Amino acid sequence: MVVIKIFSIAVMTLTVIACSSTGNDNAIDTQLDIISSSSITKNTQAQQLKDTVDKPKGKINETTESSATATPLPRTIRTSPTATATPLPRTIRTSPTATATPLPVMVIPREDSIKIINYTKYATTDLENWIYLAESKMKSRRARIFLFIYPVGEMKKPEEPIRSDYADQVFRAHEVLLNQTDIESILDQVEDWFAGDPCLDTRDIKRNLSDYRSWLENGGDASTMHAVCEETRIVSMGVTKNMRFYEPLEAFQSFLIHEFYHAFQQDLEMEGECMDMRNRYERNSNSQWLVEGAAHYFATWLVAEINNTLNYESKILEIALRNYEREGENIGPDKWGAAALNLMVKQNLITEESILDGSFFHNCDRELVFNKNNPKIQKIKDSWNLIEKKGDTFKFKDLALK
Repeated sequence: MVVIKIFSIAVMTLTVIACSSTGNDNAIDTQLDIISSSSITKNTQAQQLKDTVDKPKGKINETTESSATATPLPRTIRTSPTATATPLPRTIRTSPTATATPLPVMVIPREDSIKIINYTKYATTDLENWIYLAESKMKSRRARIFLFIYPVGEMKKPEEPIRSDYADQVFRAHEVLLNQTDIESILDQVEDWFAGDPCLDTRDIKRNLSDYRSWLENGGDASTMHAVCEETRIVSMGVTKNMRFYEPLEAFQSFLIHEFYHAFQQDLEMEGECMDMRNRYERNSNSQWLVEGAAHYFATWLVAEINNTLNYESKILEIALRNYEREGENIGPDKWGAAALNLMVKQNLITEESILDGSFFHNCDRELVFNKNNPKIQKIKDSWNLIEKKGDTFKFKDLALK
């Protein structure tokens, strides 16, 4: 889900294309503001985003992660090539007037690129800065990533689950705010981006595009990272009216960063023993709450850094406790998973650094080490909700830490 100055020390090419919308002019926030396509090469100098991080934007509240939907685990994996990109000059085109004819989007092939198609009024440079900052925290990145983000209107009543091959009936139909030309443009650019990828054949591409069409044409509130291949990741975000108008910016930042953390996780479908263990213990696997919990943990931590707010650990525990009090055993795996991971850190089972730099998801420790047969993990699952408030801070009770 989710524009400002782009700093460049390493290789970077940025192409920004702006065009007018032919949609409903009355739905101001929901129409095409700009379509942008950018290729961002990896640069681990987080200091480049200091201007962004130093700008306070408020506090995170419980709604911050309310829109994050559990991301189904992908199916295939292949090895990563070495990036050999040659520096290209930076090009920026300014936006034409509202009556200008849409310009074609330049697609610059890049094996290590992050491409953004933005149909919301969130500034594309802000999206780039937040994504770039998140990437700079990772120990490494293997996948190229394509984000398409679009607004949706009111949810249809009664609720209409959207059918698709991937994430079947996970998303709900809403009023469609994109016109058909916009939808075809997104799908054409995704198809072009898929072209030539050795892990995809014609049937794979057709099936994936059919899913994305279903989400777009039904106003799906998509909130997912689709790992179509180990090195080919699609992030799709259908931003609801409630998030655009009523939730704080921190909620959107967390949504965006949560999904991109999934795109940075490297072992989601590691073959061999990792795959065998997950298939063997599928119903009792700890992968879902570890994968989702880490994304929520990282997003809460990074949003706190961006907005100069304090005590992200207390916020993680507060969100988990409040949701547990409301939902009981139906609490989302991202909320309780983040609290459980924090308890694992406190119990010295893992380091916090391995969560924050993504390296916890490099070697399938979620299955090979912390599986259902690990008694320490069972204790974590039984104790994560032993949380109390002391003063203004949420902490684990002493019993949880024993």
